[in-house]
Amino acid sequence: MRDPRSSAPRGASSAGDESLLIQDESAMTTSTPAEPAAIRLPSVMLVMMLILAGSGVWASNSENGTARAYTYESSDRGMAEVEIPAKGRTYDEVLRRFEAYRAWKAEPSLQLHRTSRPEWTNPLLWLDNVTHIRWKLSYVEPSQDPRVDYWLDMWKDTGEWVTQDLR
Repeated sequence: MRDPRSSAPRGASSAGDESLLIQDESAMTTSTPAEPAAIRLPSVMLVMMLILAGSGVWASNSENGTARAYTYESSDRGMAEVEIPAKGRTYDEVLRRFEAYRAWKAEPSLQLHRTSRPEWTNPLLWLDNVTHIRWKLSYVEPSQDPRVDYWLDMWKDTGEWVTQDLR
């Protein structure tokens, strides 16, 4: 049987074998220049940003398997609404219901306030916390007894549902 590093059979020794062995080992060790850290760092950061941005949609709709909810109230505290994007209850739907409530009250000075705070402890929600329009609404402390059944009074007065999805 031959030694893979030399042409001589195993166990055989000669002066030529040593020179072959040394020559073969030097050929095996080739150095390649290391990739500079300056190139790797931006690549890693870009990948991490893409992962966070991609998961931002998931994070704004769910947190630990439960649906995220954002709460709102009118300035007169006569209306309270909940936005649950994962369940189809969108911010636009909250605005439509508020506009219907404001028209029913005939008070154009009514304003919609958010009663939810941004969640900064979850990095997956940071993009939503910075970019979504809901965070431009002024914040007020939630009422002790929010009026989520305001639409019943509207229905009794008008005989019509507030929006189509309340049927």
